[in-house]
Amino acid sequence: MDKRLIELEVKKIQFTHIFNYNDFIYVLLWIYYNDENIGSYKSVYTMDGETEDDILNFDDNRFIKNLVESTNNSIEIAEKALMEGISSEVVGKISGLKSSLIADIKSKVS
Repeated sequence: MDKRLIELEVKKIQFTHIFNYNDFIYVLLWIYYNDENIGSYKSVYTMDGETEDDILNFDDNRFIKNLVESTNNSIEIAEKALMEGISSEVVGKISGLKSSLIADIKSKVS
């Protein structure tokens, strides 16, 4: 799994007040791998900043495995194409990878 392709998106930060109950803050992060949503991280914090609860949830493991394998194949193809002198633009169209990742790969294979 290429760490450069992992992204987090803050989906929700929520302050909750329930009568006769302790106030808390709820946070929801979505986890992406190569622009595909693969899971979420949910956490609850007390007003003192202590973690009350947290849950890391990944969606269908077969989907994630296939996504990682296909992305790794795309990275390998991009590396070989860049070493052969094919332009970054063409490599991006062939591989479907982000231009920032292709630039990073190009700097390592050059």
